[in-house]
Amino acid sequence: SISIPSGTLKRGTVVDATGKILNTGLTPFGILCDDVDASAGAVVAEVYVAGAFNKNALITASGYTLTADNIKALRDGGIFVETAVG
Repeated sequence: SISIPSGTLKRGTVVDATGKILNTGLTPFGILCDDVDASAGAVVAEVYVAGAFNKNALITASGYTLTADNIKALRDGGIFVETAVG
């Protein structure tokens, strides 16, 4: 579980350890299991911290694309990012 501080985030959103959507300068921690609405304040959400995920289905901040360093950080934590899962 992780605390999402604010905003409305979709399932598949990549977040850092503080619950912020992945953007420049942040280190990825996990992937949201479900949609989250923290527009009225922080909420606790479940995140995947292991598994194989389709890169094309992952969500980051608008205009931001997962980098090789992001993918390595996720892999080091147990999350494998692939072009397609099957």
